[in-house]
Amino acid sequence: MSKTENKDGAQSAPPKGMWESFLDEIGPEPEGILEGLIASIGRPGVNPGMKKAGALIYIMLFVVCILLLLLVGPSIHVFIMFVLCFGLAASLAWFMSELEAEKKRQAEEEKEIETEKKKEK
Repeated sequence: MSKTENKDGAQSAPPKGMWESFLDEIGPEPEGILEGLIASIGRPGVNPGMKKAGALIYIMLFVVCILLLLLVGPSIHVFIMFVLCFGLAASLAWFMSELEAEKKRQAEEEKEIETEKKKEK
């Protein structure tokens, strides 16, 4: 958050918007899968509960593919479905890791900007 100067020349934090006030009222992020999934509705981004729920869904999807393979037998259709499930899970995992890396890069850039502003003063 950037600071603003008031009439006296002193710096103060800008007023909180409606979204920040709402997040302060919600409190910390819950630990459980279901609680985290429900809490993610009111929060921007992806929280750990959403990640856990997604991982659980993909595990169940792989179990269904393996059960199909056992029940139907070796079939090109089941094999293609298994490959598609694997590709979807891998692409989502890659996207989540890139999202986390970008958040870290943005946080580092904000830190560098803050230190440059302090050096200028």
